[in-house]
Amino acid sequence: MRRVPPAIASMLLPVLVFARTALGALVLVKAADIGALVACRRSSEVPSGR
Repeated sequence: MRRVPPAIASMLLPVLVFARTALGALVLVKAADIGALVACRRSSEVPSGR
């Protein structure tokens, strides 16, 4: 198995870290959006008289 040159590794590492961070943020935003949607739907399903 050939070793990856340090120059390429040092170039790829920040990209991988950034991609993982961006993916985590995206998942958090999606979860928040879904939570807000569910909350809005539930509050609209509850009769206004209550």
